[in-house]
Amino acid sequence: MTRSLKPEAVEAWEIQSGRVDPYYVKVLTRVLAAHAMAQKLSAIGYRRMRDMVTDPALHALAKQSYAREHRNARLVYGMLEEIGVSERAAERTLMSAWRSPSFEAVRFFAEQALISV
Repeated sequence: MTRSLKPEAVEAWEIQSGRVDPYYVKVLTRVLAAHAMAQKLSAIGYRRMRDMVTDPALHALAKQSYAREHRNARLVYGMLEEIGVSERAAERTLMSAWRSPSFEAVRFFAEQALISV
């Protein structure tokens, strides 16, 4: 496999103008969407932990971890916005993977987290 683009060689404007191979954009979108979703789910978990723990040390750790994960998710979703992909559209690209059997446990915990929020 040969690499046609060097890392960090693609700018958002090049993607928006159609100068980048559409398959590259599709893969990039899915990778960024998966990363953002992982950060988002981690943030939800830390927020739940922050709201439930009574130990001040654990509460402070959960608060700090929530802030970091939430900030990182926003950064990745911001990168997706720069290339013209909304948060909702990015998450839609993951639907086939999200519904696969390998995500059954992850999906269960994420759905439980969203229900209890």
